[in-house]
Amino acid sequence: MATRFAIGNGNWSNTAIWDNGALPTTSDIIFANNFTVTLDQDITVGSLRNTASNVYLPNMPIPLMTGNTQPSGEAIAGQNTSTAFQVFDYTLATTWTGTPGATCYVGYKFPTSKVIKRYYFYRNGNNGTPTSWTFEGSNDGVTYTVLDTIASYGPNSSYLSGVLANTTAYTHYILRITGVNNSAPIVYNLEMTEGVGTVYGGTAGGNYTVPNTLVGSRNIVQTGDGIISTSSGSVVTTNHTSGSTVNFNISGSGLIFNQFNDPTGTSSTAKVVNVLGTGAINFNGDVYGTQTVGTNINGSAIGTIYINANAIITINGNVYLAKASTGASLYYITINLPATVSNSAVLNINGNIIGTNNSANSYIALDSTATINITGNLISNVSACIVTAVSTTTGGAGNINLIGTATMTDSNSQPCIITRNTLVTITGSVTNKGNTMAIWGSKIRWQTSITPYLTLQDTTGADMVLTTGAALGAYPNEADVKLGVVYSAGPTKTGTCAVPLPQYVSQGVPTGSSIGTAYLNVEDIWKVLTSTMTTTGSIGARLKTASTVETTGDQLAAYLI
Repeated sequence: MATRFAIGNGNWSNTAIWDNGALPTTSDIIFANNFTVTLDQDITVGSLRNTASNVYLPNMPIPLMTGNTQPSGEAIAGQNTSTAFQVFDYTLATTWTGTPGATCYVGYKFPTSKVIKRYYFYRNGNNGTPTSWTFEGSNDGVTYTVLDTIASYGPNSSYLSGVLANTTAYTHYILRITGVNNSAPIVYNLEMTEGVGTVYGGTAGGNYTVPNTLVGSRNIVQTGDGIISTSSGSVVTTNHTSGSTVNFNISGSGLIFNQFNDPTGTSSTAKVVNVLGTGAINFNGDVYGTQTVGTNINGSAIGTIYINANAIITINGNVYLAKASTGASLYYITINLPATVSNSAVLNINGNIIGTNNSANSYIALDSTATINITGNLISNVSACIVTAVSTTTGGAGNINLIGTATMTDSNSQPCIITRNTLVTITGSVTNKGNTMAIWGSKIRWQTSITPYLTLQDTTGADMVLTTGAALGAYPNEADVKLGVVYSAGPTKTGTCAVPLPQYVSQGVPTGSSIGTAYLNVEDIWKVLTSTMTTTGSIGARLKTASTVETTGDQLAAYLI
């Protein structure tokens, strides 16, 4: 991983705009350096930024060191050798400290010899600031040649040498401290370069632009810590038109976004990705903010993704509206659809939206007639997931279609959706907490093809479930319910199954919740009409034709003359 920065405006593919005359590689951290770089090809980088770079010299051959020999070359020192690499980690958080004298030096051993033409290092301007030094080169690490001598230097916070007269390639270069302002000398960020140019890093601003001439697709792959912006301006601007697509992808453990880097803690108008064209954009991976540099971020950034055109934007992953960083700070995510966007703009989120847990300043803002489709779930915390223009009667009159569920985590949470005029169409369930509705708005409806349910609490805090259709289990068919029994809700159902009364059913036979009570006695059998006994061979049929003594006598009497 190396720090790279642009030194001019132009196409990404033009090697002349890059600090070392070569295109950035797959793990490099790229700084716009207040220039505009046109993305005329697919790119794979560690990170894109328009913050001030942490190195000053172009064509800097020393990598960011994580140890005295990692990742390459060797950090060397005459004293406190174990911390020598810290002057090449390019942060102001770590330093190398020594005691003035012949062995008070720190430097770098290159794997191959270099002709260093210029050097730079940061000085804090306070106690420990070097006031006199020499810059020296060697090929054996024993005998050094002095290349630059500073006998007295004021309290400036940094030092940039002139172009050195050096024409010899050395492997070892050191900064030897001979004088210091009080206490022990402290050295930050020692840089060296073979270049002699006059364009330097350390400048905030600039932009990476997808042109409106794009045909087909443009892929932006991130392998490191994502996209980082200053407190104003845009890092990536998309101007491509309908029929073309930009894909933001992640590789390995890379993140899609980091929120703006603003150590001053001032309010921000940062737009990490500013959508100005009507072409499609896909963010393939989870979207969230995380801290990298600075501790005073106040979460007031607007438009981490700023959709200022009638485009179709799809996030194939979860949206974490804030992700905890080290310490108490958070970096916040906002996605804005301002009033200038019409109803032809669509934001598709194929994942969940998770609210922040300690700030209400981070949410998806729908202030237009655009449409947001969410296939996952909404989970609110201290912040809401989606907020529309609730302060007016006309703003935010778009559409929100929620396929998943909307759930508040506790009674102190914001609603998942806060809206006035936006039409919210729900397919999944909604779970309230305490006295707060999970979806707050004037236009809410459920899909007719599904059976969701609404969970809210009674005065004791116990959950109550209101359901439509068969949300909590299938209702029986009407033919399986007693005739005339009314059940279900929306629509009401009435049973059609006719069940005899118990008094007409033999004893012990079930009749719904009762059992039959009917029984036979002698009188019931005696009074049965013989005309109903018609089965051939049955006892009833034989009784119908059986003769008695009386009937036989009558027959014989009829034949007497």
